[in-house]
Amino acid sequence: MSRRRNKTEWQRLIDEQTTSGLSQQAFCQQVGIPLATFGYWKRKLQAESGSRPTGSSDTCSLADWVELPP
Repeated sequence: MSRRRNKTEWQRLIDEQTTSGLSQQAFCQQVGIPLATFGYWKRKLQAESGSRPTGSSDTCSLADWVELPP
């Protein structure tokens, strides 16, 4: 039977994965948790905190554009 974790425990696991240098898949295999469950909690906690995933932004600058040849 799988173990139930609270929000604090999921946040700790998410923080550990971020600092581990491992991919989410590798981290989940190492810790023994389903990747889908990890992803669910990561999205849920980010939504509750109002934070966005790394690399997400509503703004862009000219440096974000690439000029294509005609």
